[in-house]
Amino acid sequence: MAASGSCDDLLLDRFATHLGSIQEVMARTPVELQRQYEMACQQVGTLTRVTGGECTCHALCPVSFACTGCAYKIPDPSLQRFLSRSRCFT
Repeated sequence: MAASGSCDDLLLDRFATHLGSIQEVMARTPVELQRQYEMACQQVGTLTRVTGGECTCHALCPVSFACTGCAYKIPDPSLQRFLSRSRCFT
């Protein structure tokens, strides 16, 4: 039984050594975190730019970003050309 335990420990030691330093892999700088936060704010949330206007939904998108015809979207007439282009692709 003791041999099996030491074999398991050896396997775990090799695996941990193979991974390297978890702190180095997982560390993110404050600048990187700020950039990720800003990117997320631009993609989801109230007043997010969407095809043909702005979204007013403050929660997870209930229509999976199918913005055309969504009640949460505030249409912007100046962005109509993007909506027309989007319809051509679908």
